Amino acid sequence: MGYVASRSGQQGGEMSLFQCVECGCCENTACCNYHVRRAYGQPVVCSACDPDIREWHGKFARVFLPLGEFKTNRVGNLEHIATGSEDFRSFAIVRAAAALAGDREQS
Repeated sequence: MGYVASRSGQQGGEMSLFQCVECGCCENTACCNYHVRRAYGQPVVCSACDPDIREWHGKFARVFLPLGEFKTNRVGNLEHIATGSEDFRSFAIVRAAAALAGDREQS
């Protein structure tokens, strides 16, 4: 089951998604240091890109998206800026870096 952000309590309750400014993946604000980083004016990054965490949390699959093409909309969902689509998975890209990271973890 994938996570869907919703203020109405659908599929997993209240949460917000954002796009990591470093790798471009979709991340949940509750699974990283999002609020702390915002409070200190630091770039918002996913758990894997956060120097204090340095690993993906594994709560859901890491979906990489074209960097800078998404925003968090008023209901907490990721929205494609150019089209207004909330179906972020349809914009997913394959990252060679992700494949390499997987290879390194198996070594």
